Amino acid sequence: MVSKEKLKKFCLAVLFTFLLIGCGDGNTEEKKIYDNNGNIIEIELYKNGILKEKTWFSNDGKKTSVTKWLDRDTKIVERYYPNENVRITGTLYRDLKTGWWSSYDENGALKSKHEFLVINGEEHANQSIIYDDRNNIKEESVYANINYPDHLVVGRQIIKVDYHSPHISDSHVMVCVSDSIKDDFSNINEVALDTFYSGDNKNVWFGVECNEKKSKIIRGFILEEYIHEEESEAEDSVYIVVSNIKLYFDKKLPVK
Repeated sequence: MVSKEKLKKFCLAVLFTFLLIGCGDGNTEEKKIYDNNGNIIEIELYKNGILKEKTWFSNDGKKTSVTKWLDRDTKIVERYYPNENVRITGTLYRDLKTGWWSSYDENGALKSKHEFLVINGEEHANQSIIYDDRNNIKEESVYANINYPDHLVVGRQIIKVDYHSPHISDSHVMVCVSDSIKDDFSNINEVALDTFYSGDNKNVWFGVECNEKKSKIIRGFILEEYIHEEESEAEDSVYIVVSNIKLYFDKKLPVK
């Protein structure tokens, strides 16, 4: 049975939930939510009646997470350590991770960055960059620096790629592109692909052809195939496995 005192505190908490506090802007309102003991647990920020930001707090009043809405489908998420330093931050699109997500240690040093894409309606982990204590990129990272020019020209041109992975010395890398790939890559297995293989993983490249002076979307993926050994359940035996890594890319450039 709930005591009258607890019921009174609960009613006060509900009352505070609907207490709107002006923030200097007539179109901006702040809503504070308290628990039964009068401790703040959430702050909601509204603009023109639309929720734009929400902050959560722990029992001791420390900020634990913040969500900021850019639009109805897109929001930025931040999670915090007990000392209120950022632990992880990134963007969600319809609750799927997208873009670069960054992770930090308790002292604020960047530990890793992971790129996510929404591929055919599903969350896909694309690139991954891991840092050591001296902020150097570790060997287990998988990423690509595509050397896009400021603009393209009518005709055919070469775009070079700096590709990195822990298997680079024992793998084959190729680049596949097509003007017919959809923006969510849902038809990637159905279209004809132009495939570029240099035979030298230190000299990865692909070609782009432009027929007219208008913006062009360069869309495709980098495919790395590598062979490695895995132990078999049979004693003193191994078997050969062919694995692959696929990094998607999508870039719009003007043509002059």
